[in-house]
Amino acid sequence: EGEAAADGVWLQTRDDPADGGKPSELPRILVLTPVKNAARHLPRYFANLRSLAYPRERISVGVLESDSDDTIQTFPNGTVVRDPNAKSTLDVLREALPSLRRDFRRVNVFKHDFGLNLPRGDRHFF
Repeated sequence: EGEAAADGVWLQTRDDPADGGKPSELPRILVLTPVKNAARHLPRYFANLRSLAYPRERISVGVLESDSDDTIQTFPNGTVVRDPNAKSTLDVLREALPSLRRDFRRVNVFKHDFGLNLPRGDRHFF
């Protein structure tokens, strides 16, 4: 049986016949993830979501995509080239959406561009 800890965090063991836990006793959770230029990382991210030790019917997934330009390559001389064969973050999300919706309670993808342009090299500098 789950219990709330003093800090408000819900504690519950995984659905396991040995501990008597049932998925319906567990709280629903939302995994909310902002992404930008994440096309090459999303397959592993989805695999990690699927490997969570928590009942999938209790997990909702939200992905916030913004300002991705992962099909564009900028060279040191300033030349900008779009790769017509590269998949964008949004392309990968669209392709994964049907299987994610089968696997989890609810899945939503939200796209909104804010015009945020971070330098590619030192974006984690500050």
